Amino acid sequence: MTYLFHGCQTDLRRLLAQWLENGTIASSKVAPLARVLAQAYAPIAARSLARKLRVPASIATITVGGATLGGSGKTRVAIACAALLAKQGAKVALVGHAYRAKPRGARVVTPACALGEVGDEAIACVRALGRAGARVVVVVAESRQHAVDYAIAHYPKLDALVIDGPLEIRPRRADLALLAVDAEHPWGSGALFPAGDLRASTSALLSRADQLVAVSARPAFVLCAKRTFPLSHLLGMRFGFFSAMARPARLLSALARANVTPSVVVHAPDHGPVSRRLADQIAHLDTRVEMWVASEKCALHLETLHLKRCELRKPIATFESTATLPDVVGARVQSLYQNRSS
Repeated sequence: MTYLFHGCQTDLRRLLAQWLENGTIASSKVAPLARVLAQAYAPIAARSLARKLRVPASIATITVGGATLGGSGKTRVAIACAALLAKQGAKVALVGHAYRAKPRGARVVTPACALGEVGDEAIACVRALGRAGARVVVVVAESRQHAVDYAIAHYPKLDALVIDGPLEIRPRRADLALLAVDAEHPWGSGALFPAGDLRASTSALLSRADQLVAVSARPAFVLCAKRTFPLSHLLGMRFGFFSAMARPARLLSALARANVTPSVVVHAPDHGPVSRRLADQIAHLDTRVEMWVASEKCALHLETLHLKRCELRKPIATFESTATLPDVVGARVQSLYQNRSS
């Protein structure tokens, strides 16, 4: 039996994401109004794809945006690009975002940073790059411009910047603009916000992007106690699924396609935090599972339960989901550094 719990506070971001993704709004009584608003918003959405960001022309710049309002896998694409550049010998900084966190000025992210100061995405980036053996600096700040300025000032010999978030920047266009799309549903619901979850019209997205990168929601493997296991390791196991994301349904659907079914499902608010009440519920459910499994950024919230005096006795494993860059994209990423270093 699957048990489902939510945080004690209503997670409006999760509900809105579900409504937009599954077409609830588009098929509701407010659909006509939503379509009118979406049509009016279209030119604004197209312009917002290009964010103002000053980057010196001497630094190779890659921007990675998502086609939908969350769930496209853009951060995994940014990690893959940064790792590939680093392996070529480039000095790389990945500019992340500290959503739902409050950075105290621009800073380099380490695995020991507090979630509340740098955010779960940034720490997950550092861990993933570390496992890949890629020497990449991850920087966050209260704004991307501050993060870029900090990286340039503290790493004067920087070769490349990978910017997670905007599809394009201005006034100087990025050297490579990548658009991350979900492999199963690249355009989400197919409708523009607020009728759907598209960030902008498909024509606007494609006109801004140099290349598309499809990202699968299915995890590549499971990591537990520094050991890797195939996804099939979970078959027949009583494990708990924990999420702190807006769209856990995509990951659960990918598991279902692999015939992997959790015994317990727990949803925390998007990007956390985990309330004390929910922490107590998780601790109670801990006796019913053999292990807990979550995406890497979600697992960070499970790891902080000891701060609420609810430390888990069962191991915490992570779904390791990576983005594979198409050959044409990989070649373009490598050429950015090779052309500048020659």
